[in-house]
Amino acid sequence: FLAAASGKPWPDAQILYFESGNIRVDTHTLPRVGGFLLDDHFPAAMNVLKAVLPETRRVALLYGASASEATRFDTFADKVKAASLEPIELVGLTTEQAAAAVSSLPSQTVIVLLGPWVAANGRVLSPTQVCELVAAVDRVPVITPDMTHLGCGAPGGLMRDWSIVGRRLGEEALARLKYPSNDVVTIPIPEYTTIAFDDRQLLRWNIPERRLPQAAMVRFREPNFWRDRRGLVIMVAAVTLLQSLLIVGLVFERRRRRQADGALRRARQRLVP
Repeated sequence: FLAAASGKPWPDAQILYFESGNIRVDTHTLPRVGGFLLDDHFPAAMNVLKAVLPETRRVALLYGASASEATRFDTFADKVKAASLEPIELVGLTTEQAAAAVSSLPSQTVIVLLGPWVAANGRVLSPTQVCELVAAVDRVPVITPDMTHLGCGAPGGLMRDWSIVGRRLGEEALARLKYPSNDVVTIPIPEYTTIAFDDRQLLRWNIPERRLPQAAMVRFREPNFWRDRRGLVIMVAAVTLLQSLLIVGLVFERRRRRQADGALRRARQRLVP
């Protein structure tokens, strides 16, 4: 809108645009515009997916019917191929068609949910709604690229953390108000992503925790005394064992002294005429 109007109604305003996909802003008609971009985390997310679910052979890309979705996600099939996986595109469906398509997916498939999602009938759904719909089919795991939606039925993985992105974007905006700049800044993957998993979904899909990356967080855990208080349990067990050994030692020492006292009394009795 601003580029088409040569910056009007604010031709002198400092502009900071933000993108996380393959879309870029035409800046030729805007003299005071800069960018804030996120380095593409999708290939790295595929590597985490393959480590956590090593049996995966196919990735089903699920996104909606809008023109903006087609533009934003048209390169993702190639990214899946670059990860040595077979892409399956579930594009431009109604919610009913999406559920039916998911229910017929072959085994060793993982769904990657891309959104927001505009259904073929024009209905707009949030990624959380689509995730819950797909996860309820209970056919294959579904993952989402955003930390915001962890808990919708997805096991988790390497995800964009919008709390980090929002803070960094706010800092960049404040900096450019003070020192105007036309720079385009790209944020590296480790600086805006989080590796996190839903414990309930790990159990559901039989994913052992030993497969998770070392830095991973696990949320939604059910209470487990041994796991959550292991150090305390080991300490109490060690103290109890030490006390038991001391008691056993004292019992044996008392028995040895009694036996020694008895032997001494018998010896004295033999010596007395």
